[in-house]
Amino acid sequence: MMSAFYKKTLRSLLDAVILQAINEEPNHGYSLILYIRTRFGTLVGPSTLYPALAELEKQGYVVSNWSFSNARPQKQYHITEKGKAALRGMQLDIEILVSSVRGV
Repeated sequence: MMSAFYKKTLRSLLDAVILQAINEEPNHGYSLILYIRTRFGTLVGPSTLYPALAELEKQGYVVSNWSFSNARPQKQYHITEKGKAALRGMQLDIEILVSSVRGV
């Protein structure tokens, strides 16, 4: 069973998790939900994910376009150079945090 601390921490790092997933490959919303569930063992619902994606797009970290290659159109999200730079900064912050927690 996952601790409440783990869930809260993951939610606070949701932007970094989303950017990392999109950096690996462009994704649509449902595939991001599956990525988070598979990789981190927790469910992030659409009501949490889509506002986060909208904010990342507003900040210029991701761009979206519609893909019509499947039976159903899907909005695909792609990371921008600004998003890659932000992700590098977030990863550094996470490493510093983890190092300080390990030192405690």
